[in-house]
Amino acid sequence: MKHKQVIFLLLFFIMIIILVAVYVLFLYEQAEKNIYSNLEEIVKQDAEKIKLEIQSHENALVAIAREVERYQIKEKEEIFAIWNEYPPKNTFTRMAIMDEEGNLVTNDGKVLDFSEEKEKFFASNEIQITEPRKNKIENNLIHIYSQKVKVEDMELILMLVLENENYEQIFSKNIFEGKGHSYLQNEEGKIMATSNTNYTKSKEEEIRENISEKERTKLYQELEKLQENLQTQKNGNMKIKAIQQNYYVSYRNIGIHNWSIISVVPENIIAEGIYSIIIVSTTLMFFITLCIIISSIYIVVQNNKKQKQLYQLAYIDSLTKLGNIHFLKENAKQYIKKGMYFIVLDIEKFKILNEQYGFYVGDKILIEVANILKKEGLCVSRLSNDVFAGFISTKDIKTTLENVIKTMRKRWIDGYEYVIAVSIGCYQIQKETEQIEYVLNQALMAHRRAKGNALQPYYIYNEQLKEQLLKEHTIESKMEEAIQKEQFVVYYQAKVDTKTQMPYGAEALVRWKDKENIISPKDFIPIFEKNHFILKLDLYIFEKVCQDLQKRKREKRSIPIISINVSREHFVIENFLEEYIEMTKKYQIETKYIELEITESAAGSKNYALSKITRQMKEAGFQVSIDDFGTGYSSLSVLQSLAIDTIKIDKTFINNLEQDTNMVEMIINISKKLGIKTVAEGVETKEQREILLKLGCDSIQGYYYAKPLPAEEFWRKEI
Repeated sequence: MKHKQVIFLLLFFIMIIILVAVYVLFLYEQAEKNIYSNLEEIVKQDAEKIKLEIQSHENALVAIAREVERYQIKEKEEIFAIWNEYPPKNTFTRMAIMDEEGNLVTNDGKVLDFSEEKEKFFASNEIQITEPRKNKIENNLIHIYSQKVKVEDMELILMLVLENENYEQIFSKNIFEGKGHSYLQNEEGKIMATSNTNYTKSKEEEIRENISEKERTKLYQELEKLQENLQTQKNGNMKIKAIQQNYYVSYRNIGIHNWSIISVVPENIIAEGIYSIIIVSTTLMFFITLCIIISSIYIVVQNNKKQKQLYQLAYIDSLTKLGNIHFLKENAKQYIKKGMYFIVLDIEKFKILNEQYGFYVGDKILIEVANILKKEGLCVSRLSNDVFAGFISTKDIKTTLENVIKTMRKRWIDGYEYVIAVSIGCYQIQKETEQIEYVLNQALMAHRRAKGNALQPYYIYNEQLKEQLLKEHTIESKMEEAIQKEQFVVYYQAKVDTKTQMPYGAEALVRWKDKENIISPKDFIPIFEKNHFILKLDLYIFEKVCQDLQKRKREKRSIPIISINVSREHFVIENFLEEYIEMTKKYQIETKYIELEITESAAGSKNYALSKITRQMKEAGFQVSIDDFGTGYSSLSVLQSLAIDTIKIDKTFINNLEQDTNMVEMIINISKKLGIKTVAEGVETKEQREILLKLGCDSIQGYYYAKPLPAEEFWRKEI
């Protein structure tokens, strides 16, 4: 009996050990899965952020290079002036230009000798990004973005200098309580940046140095497989086994330059808890009942602790202690059922606050905003950087939003007062079945309307906004078909010479005939300018005018001067004018019969660019006019630098002409001194006409003489 009992107890103890071992193994596998899951999410987010950051840097350099080549700018001061107009100048430390001899000049007047490196920079026509290198000026770590440009008969290298810290700040911080580490490598396997400035080597290099000869061959195979996957742009996870420590690795190609991001965390992050369970379980297996109870409690506590840590990593923002986007999606359903309001809030010009006062103050501001929102809202989350979202329960949403804005307006942080301006988009939940993605999207649409509006920094989603967006979508969905079916038609409005009182030309205007309806240009032109369809429409209208003039020429009738609008969107396209010139040749129309109208706002602040464009138009034989003069950015003082024939005085001045003639008189007088003709548009009354005649305006366009007419009706009349 005793023998049987011993066997039974032995078997029982063995069973307990097996169960404990199986349970421990199960826990270990689950912990591994959680680590991989969280590593993947961290790597994915970091890869996207770094990719967007690099693309924004490259876009800035490409934009500057295009302008330099397009306008053949070779003076360094002018090139530096272009850089000063781009917002990325706040991101980059400085700009530099290197000539073919390797001499380098910076925008702040530093001169450096790069002759030993010039061949490397001149070797490629593509954008190059250097590995981290010592700055010869401040002695800090930097990256150089470089782009070769050709100006006349020489080549230059444009360089933008980016501090290495810019990359380091993008990485997710405090990975697994600081035990994890991420690094960015280029396609050659060189380390470009790390998540921790204390790391001078990648984890891969550390592992290589701490391994015995016996394990080296197997480890090298694993590391070579990792690099092979990165080279073929594969993403994935792997476990690297070293003699002293094993590592969990998650890697991803960021999708640009064949760069990759790799996150590494040591195995002991889970082993420390699991090993203690094994020791306790085996030591106390003689006390069966007590052992099971104590072990179970200990396992549950340890598991909850780990789960809590993982939950914090996956769902909680480490800075503000608010939830993140995953937390919001996980908990949104219960609040949607209650029919609350949902808001999206961000801090206006937060990047400038960060740059002006430093990241320490920026973080304090984010924490302050988070604390205010926690008092006002429910399920408040930080979606990204300075963007917050959450649910609000209130009977007076406008007052609540105004209070939030007012509360944040001026805050004392560390003894200093900061003005925190925010913009808010709000959506009132209609149905308890609505999904968080839909609710968030509606609030974001409302937020876009509030963004940058100092007078009304919040916007509540309504059906008018929905209808407006639907209207825009309808127009965009029809535009390609409309141009194929020739639904865009040309109307002409005559221009009358004030001396002869006879029409001498006309302006070509576009109308959209959608079946029996006429869509006004004010409804579709702004949309086409945003989506760049205006480029195709402008050329379409230009061709229709050329066809009309060709028909007029074949009929051996006099050919009037026709004005045609050219959108500012064309000016970013190199040699866009060639298409217009080819069109006139196709229809055998002399360019002198066509006047190209440029809206004054197209000038912007780049008068040198507009000057070159107008000069090219004149050289091609076109007449050139500035439309809507007086409403844009340019002034009378810059007219002499532009190759223009005519100024069109904007209708807003004509409407007020009977009360105030000063502005119109000044425009006419200065234009005469510069040898530029004037056209008054929007003239509707006899009184306006008489005043313009008295002031010496050269020609008039408006309903007083003629309204816009369809092409067929207009050309039936002699002009």
